[in-house]
Amino acid sequence: MVSWPHFYLADPSYSQAIVGMRPDPDQHQFYMDMAEVTSVPLSVRGRMQLNMLMQTIPDIDLFKNIKRTVMPMMWFSQEADLTPNLASQIGVLVELVRWGRWVLLAGGGVGVLLVLVGVVLQVRGKLDHDDDRLLQ
Repeated sequence: MVSWPHFYLADPSYSQAIVGMRPDPDQHQFYMDMAEVTSVPLSVRGRMQLNMLMQTIPDIDLFKNIKRTVMPMMWFSQEADLTPNLASQIGVLVELVRWGRWVLLAGGGVGVLLVLVGVVLQVRGKLDHDDDRLLQ
């Protein structure tokens, strides 16, 4: 069974059943800071706890008097931060995204303009063709 360390955000009955459990958001939460434009993780703090369900087993003396409890076995934390070198590369990526928006808008504008020119030429061609029929 997996949880956040010290049963952070779990029902209080879990942490109250074990002596020494003191859930603390600063030490036990999982979080990830993301870059606004690119959604690249800038800082990650992954924390998890492995638990085991303990319960009465009447045929084993050691487990006869155990009440049903979720027992923490271990918890661990994995942390990662963006290096300065990667941060500068992210900056370049952000600029490319900004320029990409303008290139996309400009390309769309040119496309709309070409469609309008095509429509005008098509209409003009039909009008010229109608004039030719009248002259015959």
